[in-house]
Amino acid sequence: MRKRRTTHPIYNTWRGMIERCTNPNHKAWPRYGGRGITVCPEWRVSANFQRDMGPSWRPGLSIDRIDNDGNYEPGNCRWTTAKVQRVNSQRINLINTPWGQMLLGEAAARSGLHRTTIFSRLKAGTDPFRGM
Repeated sequence: MRKRRTTHPIYNTWRGMIERCTNPNHKAWPRYGGRGITVCPEWRVSANFQRDMGPSWRPGLSIDRIDNDGNYEPGNCRWTTAKVQRVNSQRINLINTPWGQMLLGEAAARSGLHRTTIFSRLKAGTDPFRGM
């Protein structure tokens, strides 16, 4: 038996995307619509979103914007895992280290410094890895 379109995970993803970008009362509004992220006009219709994104959907994946500052539109969206989304998130701190660019948490583990020490030094404009 086929799932109704309105109960399929793709429909739920579409509905969440629309809400985040258009509803100022949505808890995620400040990170989406509140900072100018929009849904392209064509994707404001669920069937069009499902037509474009449905073929590549798999269970366990969620919608991700490739350019985190870009809109929900063809060419800027893909289905990804939660791990890939965390790396793409604006809240992740990528920093330059003696070992190359990496996440703040990875740099803390590699250096033996606490992540707040590294963050505080960066904020103060000093080399977080001085003396290493």
